Amino acid sequence: MKNKVALISGASSGLGKEIALSLLQKGYTVYGFARRIEMMNDISEKGGYPIKMDVTSQEDIDRAVSEVLKKESSIDILINNAGYGFYGSLEESTMEQAKQLFDVNVFGLAQMSKAVLPTMRSQKSGIIINISSVVGKVAFPFLAWYSSSKYAVEGLSDALRVELKPFGIKVVLIEPGRVESEFGKVALERCKESSESPYASQINNLMTTMENMPLGSAKASSISNTVLKILNTSRPKFRYVPNFDGKFAIWGKHWLGDGIIDFVTGLKINNIK
Repeated sequence: MKNKVALISGASSGLGKEIALSLLQKGYTVYGFARRIEMMNDISEKGGYPIKMDVTSQEDIDRAVSEVLKKESSIDILINNAGYGFYGSLEESTMEQAKQLFDVNVFGLAQMSKAVLPTMRSQKSGIIINISSVVGKVAFPFLAWYSSSKYAVEGLSDALRVELKPFGIKVVLIEPGRVESEFGKVALERCKESSESPYASQINNLMTTMENMPLGSAKASSISNTVLKILNTSRPKFRYVPNFDGKFAIWGKHWLGDGIIDFVTGLKINNIK
């Protein structure tokens, strides 16, 4: 039986690399896409195929998918993992930063999906797994643009799931909480550059809260295990929340309401005793 072919964006580090290596170990044919191809040598060593690609470039995406189809007769799995975020107040964030974030997190995901859909439709099968975030369901202060981009991914995925059902294509969301990856480190480092901000005290309190949360960040393997769980069932759920902190946040918003969530969050970042 032919191995299933999986395409993974953002495979050079963090969650993307963990997912790629996990799928390779389970016998999938894996194509890892990222700008930093030199950071995917381990994927190549394990039998995968790294391809240099920028998700904001339609030309790059078309070339990369065409390269896959020259070698493979099908594309069975697309994992839209490429994305990034930054901490900062809305007031001090530039529109250029916001547009660049949406270009990667939303439009890049959409362009990747569009590129594989003709193949998936013709074979009447396939699955698209979009890596969202708990902040796509529960927005967090100083993550306004990142939260907005993930809210957009949630809406896009819900609509796409219904559009593609007649063609036998599934769309699944993974909504992680805090996960050990470059994202958190980079975002928090950028926070440290905000000492002159009128929001400096709130940002410092946010950083302290994030660094001292009792459960810490989940392992990247919790996400790759969730991907395998999705691929090993014929009827996956629409959404998966792998982390306890993510489940707790979504539960709190649903049952307690926005006012209570805002109040509790405000206690932390405004240092109210």
